[in-house]
Amino acid sequence: LGMLANCRIPLVSRFIVRRLAAEESGYGPLLARLTDAPPADHGWMLEEVVTALKQRSSLPMPEAWKRCYEVLSQSADETIRQQAEFVAVKFGDERVLPALRKTLADRGLPVERRRLALDSLLAARDSGTPEILITLFDDQALSTASVQALASFD
Repeated sequence: LGMLANCRIPLVSRFIVRRLAAEESGYGPLLARLTDAPPADHGWMLEEVVTALKQRSSLPMPEAWKRCYEVLSQSADETIRQQAEFVAVKFGDERVLPALRKTLADRGLPVERRRLALDSLLAARDSGTPEILITLFDDQALSTASVQALASFD
């Protein structure tokens, strides 16, 4: 983490963050650094965290994530908020589930945003999701996806 603070090469900085995010022992310090980083750095740092976590299944939530999520979820940047939701799901942070359910059910939102919410809810194995999926059977954009998703629940 000390190398990250002194690094002047953006690509190397990205690799340092991704490497830290790939190891459980790196989560706490990395998330604390992300929380305290200038907002201009949130995007690229979170992007590398997401890249590292995509390959992992559910993970134990580091203590530093609670504060980090509070900061990231207030971002004006929609992409940062979406990536924070993804990380929250990976860490089993249930605070994000109600907002994801609301996004999935909102037919006025872009379909891609709703699909991302569905993917996150499926990854979280959210018990409130089947109820919403049933209401989407007549939604032309998500009817097939909702039937397939419902089949994945017991």
